[in-house]
Amino acid sequence: MLPKWRFRPAVFAADAANPELALAPWAGHRQFLYDYVRNIRPGSFLELGVYHGCAFFACCQAARDEGLDWMRLTAVDNWLGNDNDGYYGEDVYETFLAVARTCYSGLAIHPVRKPFAEAVSEVAPASIELLHIDGCHTYDAVAADYAAYLPKLAEEGVVLLHDVFTERHGSTRFWRELSAGHPTLLFEHCFGLGLVFPKGDRLYHHLLQLGLPQLAPWYARIGHLEMALAAARRDAIPSPQPIETPAAPQDETRVAKATEQAARSREQAANWWQTAMECQWRLDCLDSPPCSKA
Repeated sequence: MLPKWRFRPAVFAADAANPELALAPWAGHRQFLYDYVRNIRPGSFLELGVYHGCAFFACCQAARDEGLDWMRLTAVDNWLGNDNDGYYGEDVYETFLAVARTCYSGLAIHPVRKPFAEAVSEVAPASIELLHIDGCHTYDAVAADYAAYLPKLAEEGVVLLHDVFTERHGSTRFWRELSAGHPTLLFEHCFGLGLVFPKGDRLYHHLLQLGLPQLAPWYARIGHLEMALAAARRDAIPSPQPIETPAAPQDETRVAKATEQAARSREQAANWWQTAMECQWRLDCLDSPPCSKA
């Protein structure tokens, strides 16, 4: 029997090493991915398009907290960028390696610094239980990545696709085509995260029974609150100034406002998680027989 769904508020250790992770467009989906990995316990995760590692390290955090030291975590990227999304420096890859080494040294992390089309030959057929495609977001690029790695997906494996609820990317059109032929679930916030079940629908139906589609707004709210809190923390840090120069009054006001906003965001997040725990009780009731009256 597959496990029941459980909410577990996450603390992402990687954020201390690289605070930009909490502000990335993917950050609003981290809590869901964290819960997914801890609930479903996939044996392998492969990500196409890692960049700083926002999604990848969320998966690592879940694996560490759940004790999944046997879970294979593969990060595939050229760590250079592309023509569509732009290019970046070597420091991005160096920071990724430093975070992996510092925060998740006990996990089976395998960085593969190659173009996706070259890296596919290193992946065994039907070996990926959770595949995340988040590279170049043009229609042709996403379609090619999906076609190349689909044979590597295990039976009952799940594909995650980011940027599927925004008209500025061709990945949205590709998502619509997939949705017409396969069971799917969609989280619309933060540019959209889609789940595709192309090799079996047992897990899909189980997630439906747990009410996951109805929980999408909850995860959206949690994601937005976490990102707002991260932004408030960032804004609360004053800009470096020469020692002999006192802080300007407007800087003090900005820090005070940001600190106040951070406090409000924490309170909102705490209230929201309390509601989530009440929702957990309702989910538990789905798998429990109705109470009989005396």
